[in-house]
Amino acid sequence: VVSHGVSHAANNMASLQESQMAAFERLLDRVFEHKTQLESSATPTSEPTSPPSSTPAHHAGNFASCTARFSGAPGDSLDGFLDAVESYKDCADVGHAIALRGLSMLLTGNAAVWWQGVKASITSWDDALSSLRSAFGDCRPPHRVYLELFKMSQGQREKTEIFVARARALLARLPPGDLSEKVQIDMLYGLYTVVFVKD
Repeated sequence: VVSHGVSHAANNMASLQESQMAAFERLLDRVFEHKTQLESSATPTSEPTSPPSSTPAHHAGNFASCTARFSGAPGDSLDGFLDAVESYKDCADVGHAIALRGLSMLLTGNAAVWWQGVKASITSWDDALSSLRSAFGDCRPPHRVYLELFKMSQGQREKTEIFVARARALLARLPPGDLSEKVQIDMLYGLYTVVFVKD
């Protein structure tokens, strides 16, 4: 009964997200249509144009075309999701306020249910990211991260770049400044397997 209730809630959240996204897209279409009408009805004037303003540019982007999704499932990578969303946000010029309002379009499953419960208390984009990390991120203390790191070894056929990337992903979970870059390199070198191929 409980799993059915969670499944039903997740389905309701998914359909709510789809309807919100469709409504948001319709609203954007109307705004762009209205803007186009205003621009076409404006008459050119002979007054000189003023120099560009030094005020910051207005952010016009949104998450309507962003394909990154996060469900909160154990296999989902929160770090990968946040990296993709931040990159999209920067490239599409999405402002913090629009990003905060559009975050629900990117969350599915348990993450969407969680967001519905906390979004009223979230007041900024940074708060949203911090809350996501707190709810779904890796909260292991540093000594547990070290244990996992020292259990790692490079597989015989594993490419060095992949092994180093896996190790660096673990090291990134440590508090900033805990280890110098030299110590990190020394640790990785100790875990690295050197394979010589004879002719």
